[in-house]
This record gives sequence, structure tokens and C-alpha cells, in this order.
Amino acid sequence: MTIKVKDFINSNIATSGEKGYKLQEFIKQNLVNKIILDFEGIELVNSHFLRRAIGELYKQKELIPMLEKNLIIKNLEEDDLEILNKRIVPLYKDYKRVEKSQQDFFDEIQD
Repeated sequence: MTIKVKDFINSNIATSGEKGYKLQEFIKQNLVNKIILDFEGIELVNSHFLRRAIGELYKQKELIPMLEKNLIIKNLEEDDLEILNKRIVPLYKDYKRVEKSQQDFFDEIQD
């Protein structure tokens, strides 16, 4: 299934943590199927949205194999894709290994 992010969040700006969380919940509920997140038409996306929509899913270790198999990102600007793949996803994959004080700080600056 293809999800046009612009239509899902009803905006061409993807900066809301709340909308990112709604997308995260949708992904989680449908991850047994292949999901293509299409960012076509999104003019601005920030790391807060990407963390909420995608990154936080990687905290749940049992979802990682399905995420890697079934989640495809399309039409996301190259620099945003690099931030997602090289910073956000690795951080959340290793989230349990981060010390509690660092987790609290990280969570505090996310909201």
C-alpha cells in the first residue's frame, strides 16, 4: 500500500509531532503489509516529525525485521533521508543501550 504523506497529514509541511505520531500508529497497525511512504509534495519535513513517525518504531525490537522488510520511503529529500537513515534510526535501534539520564534528556528535547 502506498501512503501519500501529504494526504495523510493533510499538509505539505511535515513538522508536527502529533501528526507524526498518528502516522507511526498507522504504520504499526499495517506493518504486516508492504508500506510505501511517499513524501511527494512535502515541501518541508523536520527531524521531529521523522522521529515520531518512523524513528520511534525502532525502539520496539520486535518490529525491526518487519520495518526493514516492509517499510519503503519514497520521494524524501536526500538530506532528510540521510538524517533518517544515519542518525534517527540508529539512535532508536540502540535506544535501550543509552544510559537512563541520556534517554531522559533525549526524550525531553524531542517534545
